[in-house]
Amino acid sequence: MEFSKWSRRLGFLPAMFIHVGVNVDDVHQPWNPNDTIKLTIQRPVHTSRLVDDNLGYLRIAKFLTQSRIPEAKEIDDAFQFGREFHMLECGGHGAVHMTEMSIKILQELYPIVDWMKYLTAILTTNQRKNLASADLIIADTCFLTSFNDLFKRTSKRVQANYAFLTLIDDMFRLVRPELALAFAENQREREDICFDSTATIFAKALDIAIVEKIPPGMKAKISDMKHRIRGKTLTSILAIPWMDYETKMPIVNQMDGSPFVILAPDGILDDKYFNRLELLQTDAIQTYFIQINGFLVDHYYLQAGRPRNEYEIHGRNGESISFLDIFSPNDLLIKPDSLGKQIYVPAASILTRKILLSKELEFLNYATVGREIATALGISIYKKNWFSSIDSMKNPLPSKSMLNHFTSLESCYTMAFTQAGLEMHSAVLMFSLIGAAELTYKIIFDDCQFDDCGVTLPNFNYTPQQIFWMHAITSDCDRDLKYRYNTMLSNNEAFVRDFNCQFGSKMNSRNKCKIFT
Repeated sequence: MEFSKWSRRLGFLPAMFIHVGVNVDDVHQPWNPNDTIKLTIQRPVHTSRLVDDNLGYLRIAKFLTQSRIPEAKEIDDAFQFGREFHMLECGGHGAVHMTEMSIKILQELYPIVDWMKYLTAILTTNQRKNLASADLIIADTCFLTSFNDLFKRTSKRVQANYAFLTLIDDMFRLVRPELALAFAENQREREDICFDSTATIFAKALDIAIVEKIPPGMKAKISDMKHRIRGKTLTSILAIPWMDYETKMPIVNQMDGSPFVILAPDGILDDKYFNRLELLQTDAIQTYFIQINGFLVDHYYLQAGRPRNEYEIHGRNGESISFLDIFSPNDLLIKPDSLGKQIYVPAASILTRKILLSKELEFLNYATVGREIATALGISIYKKNWFSSIDSMKNPLPSKSMLNHFTSLESCYTMAFTQAGLEMHSAVLMFSLIGAAELTYKIIFDDCQFDDCGVTLPNFNYTPQQIFWMHAITSDCDRDLKYRYNTMLSNNEAFVRDFNCQFGSKMNSRNKCKIFT
């Protein structure tokens, strides 16, 4: 397989058995075909597979092989090998024993593969010419020894199947969706893949761009907000009207010692993968993400005008995207999408975590931060099984009476849930996200201590509370917004009040609340 300049920049390195890093310390530098090669062989980081069941792999394998239908047992055996592989331990947990040696010595000590052939497969033609068996590599010898033992007692067929599944995982990742697009069966599926890929990569790119612009006092202010939220969350849980006591108490009991969401984690700028994408170059986004215009419409629809350009991207169809830097209230002019092809990312988006001095912009940032906290908190609740009783961790569900109440109030979601034949955890995830949004809303707005909580932007009729719900609804939980909108209407009195809706009404084209108008 040829690994070209673009695949290198996208981080496409083989991960079949062992993580191999090429120029791992210099990936942020511009590509040069004559780069010095630094090969590091070490334990791979375990990540969950993107295809959740055997049927997904069977479908892909059948398509790729075009010869015979693989047996499910073969995939099961490969899964088992993968589990053993990732559970290998060397001394203490996560211990690393890095040793420098030549490729020749590596081949003699650990004849797992033909190392020269394996390593040259990831290099350019010019680099292959310069690679010799006397060249030095850095390897985790303890891990290689453990893996060598596992390798010897595992059949070649199982190893090959595992390598095949891992390649499928690599090629179906959202950050490089070409193969997933090739398997798409219809236009809707292709659009969904493009949306997911664009959202995943561009959201992280925005995070990095935002953090780079954070003023010195921002972290302290966000930290204060997090402490206020954490301090009131435990009591606020007890005030959710549609959550019964049986469900509330396990959350309260397990939340006390849990870490809170980190909005801007330390080290986010050290992400070498996204540095490798060179996202700060003017042509980066249009090069990698054709669907960027649609993504901005879907996620950052609060359009503003009169930008101070940081840089501008011109798309193939004449549209342009301007990234904004410093704002004042006079810079904000609300501009609907229909007025032109030019899209501006407002302060509430590109400067999500930048706390400004103007009251008019401050509340937008609080609303955005609130939505992020709500989403992150909801996912944490779901992943940590906070809806399980302490002595019944095998059943990560809210109580039956509460779940019935929640789903019965949401006929649109319940109908889709039933027709799709989804597992119960889908409803629980929705419940977790909605519950977290309500918690965050109560904490931020029911006892608001900030002057900007009562501000409305000039020529912009949304209140801070409405902005908060709009961000909560337009999270990645549902592209069409309908389920999430209807769930808010069905379950949340504050949402109904803030948008002057009739409790329990549904979103439709003729009769909807003030949201999105």
